[in-house]
Amino acid sequence: MVIMLGYVNPFSEKIFNTVELFNECCVVIHLYHSLCFTDFQPDMAWRDITGFSLIGSTVGNIVINLGVVSFLTLAVFARKAKLFYLKTK
Repeated sequence: MVIMLGYVNPFSEKIFNTVELFNECCVVIHLYHSLCFTDFQPDMAWRDITGFSLIGSTVGNIVINLGVVSFLTLAVFARKAKLFYLKTK
């Protein structure tokens, strides 16, 4: 899926393609983390480290996605405010 998203741009704007590719990479990272929680990994200390790493990558993913959404919302708001200012001038 990651290779297809990198090759085929499903969205018209580049920022949405980049965010989607980032999210797919985060899904792959989370899946690799989940392999460390199986019974094949008997070391509990390693599971703790992997758990903290999984929490960190999840929080990072959420922060980046919220940052992109906030930036795009503020950009639209600034554009509409500028158009309103120019219209009322």
